[in-house]
Amino acid sequence: VEKQAMWAARDLRPSPVMVWMPGHSGRFLDAIGGERLYALFALVMFCGLRRDEVIGLAWAEADLDHRSVLVRETGGGDGPKSEHGFRVVPLPDVVIAALRAWRKAQLAGRLAWGEAWTDTGRVFTREDGTAVPGQWVSVRFETLAYRAGLPPVRFHDLRHGAASQLKASGADTKLISAILGHSRTSFTDATYVTVFPDVAAAAMDQAAAVVGRAGIAKERQR
Repeated sequence: VEKQAMWAARDLRPSPVMVWMPGHSGRFLDAIGGERLYALFALVMFCGLRRDEVIGLAWAEADLDHRSVLVRETGGGDGPKSEHGFRVVPLPDVVIAALRAWRKAQLAGRLAWGEAWTDTGRVFTREDGTAVPGQWVSVRFETLAYRAGLPPVRFHDLRHGAASQLKASGADTKLISAILGHSRTSFTDATYVTVFPDVAAAAMDQAAAVVGRAGIAKERQR
């Protein structure tokens, strides 16, 4: 417990916002394969929902056949932070698969609890159907990340990571901003997007290749 507390200490981090590299994200998902709320972490990691948005998400707003979720309510029962927060978020295959598996598990739990089950209609719940506390989600994430031997990041940093992954995949800032629910693309670029080193290196190689050099041309001819 003491070691995890030191790992999670905010004042020991080199930066207030820390973003995992793609390899770190993959290691995390591999490490939590049996986690009950695996789908919650996958959804935030790939789609960048805020914590209050993901715990407030209802099954009525999840259209897995059409690969999207509608964000319109938070865990506190209020709407998103701004009008831009009301949005349709597309889902990748990995998240759809995780949500389908989770729905089956949740339905099985509902049958087991019977009349004691609390029907909140939410996607992510405790074993008895009641709402998942936001702070518990953050603490649980940090515990799992620590156990997986990964660098210390906050749960909210997964949202930053989602933006950076989208940028690395070639998505433009306007699309990333819409997915995150931001009102300004400049805010998305300045605050949420981190350029991964390998992506930056590839871009530099491509830029360097534009410059024609006789020596290089001769080498290629050989």
